[in-house]
Amino acid sequence: ILTPVARVAFSVFAFWQQRDQFYIIVTLIVLLILVHGLLTTG
Repeated sequence: ILTPVARVAFSVFAFWQQRDQFYIIVTLIVLLILVHGLLTTG
């Protein structure tokens, strides 16, 4: 379950190093959706 979250979090850092603001924002939105889904289910 944590593998997709870890991959998205790693992508944020990769895009941060490339200074690609659009993909940073999109990836952060995806990360928030994943974390929200993990916290609200169960």
